[in-house]
Amino acid sequence: LKHVDGIAARHGIAIRSSNVVQSKPVGELGEISIQISYEAGIAAVRGLLHEIETGRPIVIIDDLNMRTIASAS
Repeated sequence: LKHVDGIAARHGIAIRSSNVVQSKPVGELGEISIQISYEAGIAAVRGLLHEIETGRPIVIIDDLNMRTIASAS
């Protein structure tokens, strides 16, 4: 989780909350489900996802849900 938080900070993403939902071993690897609430623009999210999937340690994003927040007029 600190790994993802650090990447988010490098991309200027404001993390509101983050926590590990589930963690379990899968063969020689591990599977970790995390939930992150953040506020960021699309370019920052694109940079975050790219760095997560191409960096080390190897992290594969299996499922992703995103929501937009309606801006005040």
